[in-house]
Order: sequence, then C-alpha cells, then structure tokens
Amino acid sequence: MLGKAEKKTMEFTKDMGTVEVQNFDFKVPAGCLCLAKMSLKFMIAGKTGWQEVVRKTMNPSCIIGAFITPGVYEQDSRKRWIQIVKFE
Repeated sequence: MLGKAEKKTMEFTKDMGTVEVQNFDFKVPAGCLCLAKMSLKFMIAGKTGWQEVVRKTMNPSCIIGAFITPGVYEQDSRKRWIQIVKFE
C-alpha cells in the first residue's frame, strides 16, 4: 500500500495583509525524514478565467525545514517505499 504524503494548502490574496498563525500537525513514524516545503502559484486573469504563471526561470518553491523524527523506524509490511535514484 503506497500512501500519499499529508499536505496542507492555504490560499492568500494580495489584499489579505497579515494572516493568522498556521499550525501543521502530521503523524509521522519514528525514524523518518520529514521535509517541509513551500511553493507559490502566481495567477493572472485570462480571457477564460484564472491562469497560472509558469516559467522555467521562475519556480517559487523551497524546502523550509528538514527533520528526523526521534526513534528507530520499524518496518511495516503494509507500506511500500519508493527509492529515488535519480534527481532531475
């Protein structure tokens, strides 16, 4: 069984000003690497509605934190992990 990573999505607009603090709470097994990532989508009004601005020179994403949960990971036969061997 291959599960998807938990995620939280928030939507901001240019007129919002300061937003309230957001808390993230995820259940993660012991001994696992957790990456906190943030990415932004820029939208413009097009003829048929909102369109995402996508350019090779602009990718507003970054890893904002990396954490290893305390303990030792115990193999769970119900889960499968994918090994990433090549990053491109």
